[in-house]
Amino acid sequence: MEHKKISFLILSALVIMLCTPTGLADANENVTLNVTAIFSGSTQQQLSMEAIKDYPHIKYTTYLTTKIPDSLDLSTQDLILLDLYQDSLIPSVEQAVNDAKNSNNATVVVLSPLTEEGLVLGNVNHTEHPYIIQYFDNSGLENHKRLLTYLMVNFFGMNGTVSEPIVIPKVGIYHPDSSKPFENVTEYLKWYGDTDGDHYVYDPDRPTVAILFHTDFYVKNTPEITDSLIREFEASDINCVAEYGQLGDSLALVINTSDNTPNLSIDAIINTKSYRIKSYSTEPVEKGVEYLEALDVPLITAVTGLYQTTPEQWKESNEGIPISLLGTRLALTELDGAIEPIVVSGEVKDPLTEVYHKAPIDEQVEWLVDRTLSWINLRHGGNTSKKVALIYYHHASGKDEVGVMDEGGLDTHVSLINVLEALKEEGYDTGDHLPDVEELVNLMQSQGKNIGTWAPGELNAMVENGNVTLIPETVYLEWFNELPEDKRNEVIERWGNPPGEIMVYENVTGKYIVIPNIRFGNILLAPQPMRGKGQNDSVMFYDEAVVPHHQYIAFYLWLNKQYEADVIVHFGTYGSFEYLPGKQTGLDVTSCWPAILIQDMPHLYLYTVDGTAGATQAKRRSNAVIIDYLTPPLVAAGLYGNLSVLDNELLMYDLVGEELVKQQYRESIIRQCEELNLDYDLNAN
Repeated sequence: MEHKKISFLILSALVIMLCTPTGLADANENVTLNVTAIFSGSTQQQLSMEAIKDYPHIKYTTYLTTKIPDSLDLSTQDLILLDLYQDSLIPSVEQAVNDAKNSNNATVVVLSPLTEEGLVLGNVNHTEHPYIIQYFDNSGLENHKRLLTYLMVNFFGMNGTVSEPIVIPKVGIYHPDSSKPFENVTEYLKWYGDTDGDHYVYDPDRPTVAILFHTDFYVKNTPEITDSLIREFEASDINCVAEYGQLGDSLALVINTSDNTPNLSIDAIINTKSYRIKSYSTEPVEKGVEYLEALDVPLITAVTGLYQTTPEQWKESNEGIPISLLGTRLALTELDGAIEPIVVSGEVKDPLTEVYHKAPIDEQVEWLVDRTLSWINLRHGGNTSKKVALIYYHHASGKDEVGVMDEGGLDTHVSLINVLEALKEEGYDTGDHLPDVEELVNLMQSQGKNIGTWAPGELNAMVENGNVTLIPETVYLEWFNELPEDKRNEVIERWGNPPGEIMVYENVTGKYIVIPNIRFGNILLAPQPMRGKGQNDSVMFYDEAVVPHHQYIAFYLWLNKQYEADVIVHFGTYGSFEYLPGKQTGLDVTSCWPAILIQDMPHLYLYTVDGTAGATQAKRRSNAVIIDYLTPPLVAAGLYGNLSVLDNELLMYDLVGEELVKQQYRESIIRQCEELNLDYDLNAN
């Protein structure tokens, strides 16, 4: 019995030791301390709130400088931590801090600003205690825990082990499988390429993506978004180098900024930060563009900063990215040439600390990775095997206006031929023969046009006499049934059961969806499907409430699933794709029709240079890279015939001084006005 009692006491002692807060002995649990911390930023506040959980004997209160109460009372506080950032905030706390020092002999530690005015507030000498600022400046959860232990041991007589601050590089390379960050690319690749480690092994023969993320997510130990991206890319055999830093530090390790040469070969950049590459930098913002031009790879925006918006709230919203965030999350990044703004996370609130943390949206991460891989694949390999889909417009059904632009002033037929010839020169397979304008127009009218439901005979003739693509009903049903159920129901409610009525051909073997197209080797020319049945489509062309019909859906799914386009090009201004139903920005790949249909196909869009609003819509709502073209040059046509004579005589009438000559001009002017019927047109006598 005595033996069991001793064993129980030993076990109890071990449990108590294991439950003791890091660095402090259990004897200190009987001491209750009142601690208040005021921080200028949420990152340090969140870390402090997390660190304090290990110290149940501390009664902890914290404020942000933006939310200091007017009647701040610190008179009962034993320890006060001040991170005010700037002298202008000192008056908001000065009286309360001095009262705490006088009435309760409070220990006051100034973390910032370390100016003469700021340090006067405190009563701790940083020269004698250099660790304090080193803990705070390096930040991170462990440093915050060590800071608290240091203060408890040195100022409140508690037992504990003081540990040195952990030095965290201000700019570094992170990987979830490494216990520490890396200070440069050489050090990182040495670890990443080591086959003895338990991690994905770097393969220099495979593509590499650089991921840019903010230092805060590293020091807060909340790199979930970066981890999710790394895991997804590595699962596709893509190397990753994840560089963290402040906003202005981007690309500090990826590129040698002294001569603009890459420190390693990369194929794409995934930027999870807001603002521009060199916003809040000691370098001008133009330097960021210079570095990006030197790297010459796609810059893809992974949108993470949806402030206090949960993934569920984002999914349910119509706007996607809140209007208040469009400037920093989209517009500024676009000034650097960023493309593909894809939302990859929301924010969820910790029920204990009420602090918001990033939460990855898995299907969005997968979509971003898939689209990035397609852009990378487009960069590699020979042009001969690449398939290009050039999509022109035929919004009105029938033979009229096939490929003719109503907007943007583009001569589509000549431009298509110019592009075909340019592709041939670049080594693309354009077949054995390229057409002239007349031949191209004839091909469009015979096998490359849309036909309304009111002309079934015309459709039958095109199928039986032309060279179009037929998608069997059974094949389309397979594709259609892969769509989310709510999306299928939307289409069926508006357009009926698949395959619908639009561009559907039927013979003894069954029903087929018709895809009109013209092929020149690996280059496909095809009209964008109509938005409706072809009789009055203009009413619904820009109507984002009208879901796409079956042939519209089949066309874009066929481009990816059967034709296997390496890139699609919407050829000219104002297609209908970017006006399909969905969020205004930050599309959801499971619910927004442009995202569902674009899939992982790289998307180029030719757009008139003066169509800024429409081009912005196309860029953000269809994952398009906009390529501008100039509007046609215009000159003054001038007057002609007798109008030019009349114009000259009007001028002479004003200039001549002699009354007789002036009268002659007057009579001539009146006579010419009558001959030109201007008196009738102007209703003048």
